[in-house]
Amino acid sequence: MKAIREYSFQDLDDVIQSALKSTLELVYKHISMIIYVAGPMRGFAEENRPAFEAAKKQLLEEYEPLLNNVRVIIPHDILPKYKIGQMPMSMYIRSDIEVVLNSNLVFMLKAWENSVGASAEHAVAKWAGVDIRYEQ
Repeated sequence: MKAIREYSFQDLDDVIQSALKSTLELVYKHISMIIYVAGPMRGFAEENRPAFEAAKKQLLEEYEPLLNNVRVIIPHDILPKYKIGQMPMSMYIRSDIEVVLNSNLVFMLKAWENSVGASAEHAVAKWAGVDIRYEQ
């Protein structure tokens, strides 16, 4: 197996897009509601994973009793093997935006306005007509 540095950007992009497409197809066949959690990551310990996980837990507790097959997706779950900076940023952006566009709801963590990525995800969700909720 090649090290990541030996792949071209196009090779990596093709692999990631293929894997993401396959994963999303499986998820969408069996899920009645998809919620994406957006918020700041850079500059936080563990890429702010504890805040994302807490929101995920809260949303599951809120929506699971009402709907069958709710899936809450956090950015850390989309490309779990890679930390920010291990791949070109365009690959993270594409994968996150793809999930936003296929979500029923985007949940914005506090301080999302301070994050370029979360602000972009918010704009895409708003533009696409995806429902948006804000952490209190």
